[in-house]
Order: sequence, then structure tokens, then C-alpha cells
Amino acid sequence: MKERLIAAIAALAIVLPTLIYGGTIGFFILGLVIVGIGSGELWNMFSNHNAFPSYLKWVLTLVYVAVFVALFYWQAGLVPILIVALFVLWMTGLFAVPDNDLGMKWASYSTFGLMYLPFLLSTFVQVRAIETYGLQWLFLTLVLTWSADSGAYFAGRAFGKHKLFERVSPKKTIEGVVGGVLLAMLVGVLFCGQWLPMVPIWLAGLVGMIWALLSVVGDLVESMMKRAFGVKDSGNIMPGHGGAIDRLDSLLFTFPATWLLVQYGLPLL
Repeated sequence: MKERLIAAIAALAIVLPTLIYGGTIGFFILGLVIVGIGSGELWNMFSNHNAFPSYLKWVLTLVYVAVFVALFYWQAGLVPILIVALFVLWMTGLFAVPDNDLGMKWASYSTFGLMYLPFLLSTFVQVRAIETYGLQWLFLTLVLTWSADSGAYFAGRAFGKHKLFERVSPKKTIEGVVGGVLLAMLVGVLFCGQWLPMVPIWLAGLVGMIWALLSVVGDLVESMMKRAFGVKDSGNIMPGHGGAIDRLDSLLFTFPATWLLVQYGLPLL
């Protein structure tokens, strides 16, 4: 417990100043580091029980980093960026993997990782770059995700009886999810009332509910992935907390939702 607390404090000491004072560029650099670390974690999962040639780790990392950088500098180029990245990954599977079965696995796994890590993670920076209230939208996403996780943890411990999805995550309960949703709705209303006044109360509560559910889905997707590849944690970069992807699994679903809300949802109101 002490080790987990120290690791969490150390991470916050690095991340919070970057979020507040680093601006879009600072957050981009932080995201770039995360993509580099996360690529290594995905490689370790993909190559567990799969004898991929070792040099493919660098192909994976270079492609994922390049896509993240390209999406930062050329948002409008989403389609051509992804097409080029897919062609590189698929041709690598075809020509650089000396086995049809392994080649197809590489193409499938690396494509999943492409959409999961650099593509979804790019929305973190886009949220921070929102011209008006960008920092507030970023913190709303963080506090809703953390509230959903904390509410689910404490409600699950106090009232949890009915398993949510035992095949993927044996410890999660329906009561825990309800607790997380209720806390996120409350936090959403309070946060928006104070720092995002253009968001109606009803929408703030709805956002809290949906983001809480998305955070659960994000957690379940990563749990499914780890079980499929036979690993306990994505990595060990944070003692007691696992890897970078373990810390980001829910945020990889809530940040894209925030970006979609700001870009397409709010203009309709």
C-alpha cells in the first residue's frame, strides 16, 4: 500500500504541472512518452506465446510514435495517416514474418494496437488543445473517470454481491458500477456548475453517467486483452499500479468521448 501511494504521488508530481502549465506542447510531449512506453507494453503482450521476430518491436514502436506525431500536426490527415500505417504493418506481417499464421496474428494485433494506443491517445492532446476551456474539459474527463473508479471500488466493497462480467473481470460487481455512476453524475454536475457554465445541469449529469459507463468498458477491454495474452499487468512502470496502459485503460475511452462531445455534441444544443 505504501509503495502504491508513493508511486501515485510521484506520478502526480510529474503529470499535474505538465497538465496545468505545459500547455498543448507539454501535454503532447507527455503523450509521446506514453506512446513509447505503451508500445513496449503492447509488444510484450503481443509477443507472449508468439515467436515474432524481435525487430518487429521497433517497427511497432516507430509506427505508433509516427502516427501519434502525425495526428498532432495534421489532424485533417486522419485517413491517409491511418492508411499508410496500416499498409506498413500489414506488409511487415506479409514479408517480414516467416510464417502465415504468425504473419496474420501480427497484422491483427498490430492493427488493434494502432487504433487502441496512438489513435485514441491522440484525443488527449486534442482535448487539451480546445481553444476555450480546454484545461477544464481535460480535468472534467479526469475527475469523472477517477470518480467512477473510486465510487465503483467503495460501493463494490460495501454492497457488491452480483458479478458484472465474471469471465473478464471477476471482482467487478453491478453494485460497484452503480456506485461509480452515481458519484460521477454528482461530480459532473458540481464540476460543470463551477467551471463549465455553458453545460446544462441535465447534460452534466448525463455526461457523468455515460463517462462512468465508458470507463468501465475501457477497463473491461484491457482486462479482456490481458487475459487473452496471458499477462497480469501491461507492465511494471509504476510499482503496485502496473503499466502505463493499466493506468490509461478507462481514459482511452473517456477522452475520445469528451472530444466528440465538444466537437459535435455541444454545437447541436
